[in-house]
Amino acid sequence: MEKTKTVMKHLRRRECEECGAPAKYRYTYLLEGMRNNPASAAYCKDDCSYCEDSVAFTCGPCGRPRTPAGYVEASRYAFCEKWEHLFNYWDEVEVMQ
Repeated sequence: MEKTKTVMKHLRRRECEECGAPAKYRYTYLLEGMRNNPASAAYCKDDCSYCEDSVAFTCGPCGRPRTPAGYVEASRYAFCEKWEHLFNYWDEVEVMQ
């Protein structure tokens, strides 16, 4: 019996975690003691500017998200052409035929 699986991918924009509007800001967080913490993405790194252990998205009017317990704020990115890829993700839908 032969089956075909079709996978459709839709490029979607991240949403604000409070209201669901399109996100305008991306906040990244690192675990406390990140450079000496083996659980952190920044562990033993000289340059950890693009490392992240947690991420949050907001629309702007909803305000700045709370920093998760045990984390420190690492970076904030505003939506623009240069950082557009950080706000998009592929939503995958499988269709069996």
